[in-house]
Amino acid sequence: MIHLLRAQPLPSADEAEPPKRLVILRWGENKACNDGKFIVNETTARELPRNQARVNFERVALDFNHNTVEGTPYYRGEPAPVAGYAALSVVPGEGLVYEDIEWTPEGIEHVFKKRHYRALSAAVKRNEHDEVIFCHSAAVCRQGQVPNLSILAADPLAALDKPDTTKTMEKAL
Repeated sequence: MIHLLRAQPLPSADEAEPPKRLVILRWGENKACNDGKFIVNETTARELPRNQARVNFERVALDFNHNTVEGTPYYRGEPAPVAGYAALSVVPGEGLVYEDIEWTPEGIEHVFKKRHYRALSAAVKRNEHDEVIFCHSAAVCRQGQVPNLSILAADPLAALDKPDTTKTMEKAL
């Protein structure tokens, strides 16, 4: 399952340039409202890049209120406007990082000029040990805190967990 959670406030809209890099989850344990913990650690550093590549999520969306995540009340179909796209990296001691962010004109307008969104929220999958192993996207959102975190049905890795699909995908890689 993909989980939505808050990571940090966005940088000040007073900055001259939109940031090219954002930490969306800190290294170590990240507590989430009503949904336990999400751990970014050595397992994340090992598994997340492999899982991102398996489903072609090496550059991922920075969307508006999780509007690109099917199965959420925010998803309205395609085309789904986004604030930007970024590469993912896991930096030991720092966390899960959006790097080389390419902001869209809508992202610059709504996040930095009009200040409609103030916080970040990651959409991630974790393993049975609460370690983050996949990132669908991150969202700019209005609330600094997400109450009653949602557990979603949308999971691009789920198809790979099926034996026939997994074998087919692994052979292709």
